[in-house]
Amino acid sequence: MTLAVESTFSAEAGVRYTWEVGVTPKDKLHRSVMSPQTQIFESHKLGTEDDDEETSHTVVVELTQTGAYSLVLTEERFDGAKNVASRTTITRNIYCKYVRREIRSLNEEDRERFLDAAHTLWTVSTRRGREELGYGDAYRDITSLSLIHNDLAGNPTCDHLHGNFGYNFVTGHVAMNNMFEQAMQAVDPTVSLPYWSYVSDSAECRTRHGLDSECVFNLWDSDIFSEKYFGGHGTNRIEDGRWGRSAVPVLNEDTLYKTKPKEEYVTRGYHGCYGQVATDEGSTLCDFEAQTFFTESGGDIHLNMGHVMNAFGLVRSPWNMNSDEHVMRSGDFCGRKNSAQFPECESVVEQQDKFNTFEEWVREMQFSPHGAVHTFVAGATGGCGKGFDKLKPFLSESLLTRLIAKNPDITKNMFLTKESRSSDITQLVCPAPGSCKGKSQGEVGCTCSCPALADIDPKNVTHGTFENIGAFKTVIGFLDSSQRAEIRALSPEHKFQLLVHICEDDTLLGEMLSSSSPYDVTFFHLHAEVERIWQRKELSGTLTDVTWPEPGNKCPGNYPDYRMRWMDYAFDGSSSVRLTSEEKSEADESGGSIVRTASLQEKFAYSSYMRNDEFLAHLSPSKQLYAEMIPYVYDEFKWRGCIESEENLGKTWKQGSIDGSLMSPHAWIAADELEWLSALVPVDERTRGKE
Repeated sequence: MTLAVESTFSAEAGVRYTWEVGVTPKDKLHRSVMSPQTQIFESHKLGTEDDDEETSHTVVVELTQTGAYSLVLTEERFDGAKNVASRTTITRNIYCKYVRREIRSLNEEDRERFLDAAHTLWTVSTRRGREELGYGDAYRDITSLSLIHNDLAGNPTCDHLHGNFGYNFVTGHVAMNNMFEQAMQAVDPTVSLPYWSYVSDSAECRTRHGLDSECVFNLWDSDIFSEKYFGGHGTNRIEDGRWGRSAVPVLNEDTLYKTKPKEEYVTRGYHGCYGQVATDEGSTLCDFEAQTFFTESGGDIHLNMGHVMNAFGLVRSPWNMNSDEHVMRSGDFCGRKNSAQFPECESVVEQQDKFNTFEEWVREMQFSPHGAVHTFVAGATGGCGKGFDKLKPFLSESLLTRLIAKNPDITKNMFLTKESRSSDITQLVCPAPGSCKGKSQGEVGCTCSCPALADIDPKNVTHGTFENIGAFKTVIGFLDSSQRAEIRALSPEHKFQLLVHICEDDTLLGEMLSSSSPYDVTFFHLHAEVERIWQRKELSGTLTDVTWPEPGNKCPGNYPDYRMRWMDYAFDGSSSVRLTSEEKSEADESGGSIVRTASLQEKFAYSSYMRNDEFLAHLSPSKQLYAEMIPYVYDEFKWRGCIESEENLGKTWKQGSIDGSLMSPHAWIAADELEWLSALVPVDERTRGKE
């Protein structure tokens, strides 16, 4: 007797999940996006004293939903009197999962199905999708997801998702990705969320064009930015493909009605302390000091922190003074070609080999292996180009290049940072949200400024004056020692001119450099790749500490016991609930079960009560929680373009070869090392016979 599981996924090279990924759902998923089916072969051998001939019988069982399955196969042998002479039982536990693949590995039919389902989120509102088209409550439009990210990352007090204490970077973005995926599956259950192996584009570009400085700009030639996938940059917007000329909406009652956020978040932003209770001993999550911290920046933390928008009323960061409604992508970066930054293969190797605690890994992942992609896709325009041109006569090329590259970060930090500890105003002040609706870009009253510069006469100040200005401190904080020395050596007039430019010549940021980045579809595929890199690290067994650290600021989203109240996600394994007392009395009368299948809303409630550190535990693919509850896996942990690049360019990374760092299984966790896995199916019970 044999029990076999057939799946094309199990044959994929380079995957080292410690538990058996048996299958993917046949009826839900198209053959090429996922593995096609599970075949459970059940063989019965029947024999009698009078008949030595054996008869074979095969039964095929197909699984149609993701989840954990225990497959039990029993064979009975009969004697001449047709009594059971022996019985053999085989038990096998498998998991049925969606499989996420590199987007360019999809065949044409699968690619078109995915792109059509994804694009629906940009064209069909949540309300219409649920109430008219029958997509169900898992469906949500792109504004629903963008409001979450815009509130958390565009919060005028602190960033809940990024920065030196942005420990919520992985969990927050994975949660949004997973909600995006389930929204697509509400439209077409045959699709999953592909990842974008962007360092492979970098490797291919350098293989084709060499190691010259223009190579990064040539990345716009990648298929990713073609009409076939996500469109190019055009004139500061997406010009072609499905997302051509897609727009960022004005935040008003009509937008909120159509996008249909949770009832408690219709007028309340996602970035406050609503529903948060400190549950760890000594935790300062949303304590009095934190509430004061928020209140100083604009109202009662629980009631009056509405959804974030910019001065023109658009769903954008309040420091992004872009008034154009179109989703912005640009090949320009403050008057220069947007070609300064893009991750290379080396950044992924370093991320794997160099950072061995969760705190280090999540902090560093935000920068080179991830943040540079945001910078490249977004671009930056506005007054910053001409403004920096005016600084050329008295700044070195090295310093000028650094200031241009870091200008978006400098602007954001100045907006979030108080001028001084005793000050009630920030270093950079922008017009109030919505105050410039209907006005033109750059119109009087619709630009940002630094209040500390208002009373300065550059001809009558000393060098020491600038050392006490918060905006000046923020600028030099982004420079190395030689660049700081160069700025400090400038005349007061030139220092003043530099600060006026950074404060008042508004930099208009592309969506991927703004808290509104989910409006650019590449956002989700970029962060799927971030999770793939995270899974590779976790599966390597080289993480020495996965403790969620206490953040060094008061931003609630960065705390381990912060509950992700905004997350509506249906996990596998949260499929049954105990009956209420009323339901139980009815069940007792009918002799029914004391449990029932959970509704989608009850599954959402499970996810929205989850803490940051609890969700992180669910995202560790070597752990039982992941195997039982997360409905997807990644197809492989190879960075194929990096291998080809190394061969063609003869480049050797500082940490060793690409093959040794990213592909060979020298550090993979072995299944035998996991107690939970061996306990799940004891070896002596997998095949047993009874006489």
